[in-house]
Amino acid sequence: MYSHKEDLRPSVQWYWDDWFSEFGLRMCSLEARGLWVDMLGIMFNAQERGQLTVNGNRINEENLAKICNTDTETVRRLWQELENNNVFSRLKNGHREKHWIM
Repeated sequence: MYSHKEDLRPSVQWYWDDWFSEFGLRMCSLEARGLWVDMLGIMFNAQERGQLTVNGNRINEENLAKICNTDTETVRRLWQELENNNVFSRLKNGHREKHWIM
């Protein structure tokens, strides 16, 4: 498997037009979009880019709440909002993954 660690890229190109024109994301609250940005950063740094993992381990609601300095109920509510608007998809093993290629 390919890892971003192998390519040594410290950054990613960000296309603002894509951010502002993604209708599913635009239908989400400001709070949910903020969580999504944090999730994108985590997925960018994951061993397998695009998966919501830390050190190869799936991140659950409790862990994401700690990382984002919020409570678990807020993360659950915002995850549901993002999922309801098709902002992310899930792999067969249940991991959340981004739609966008980084």
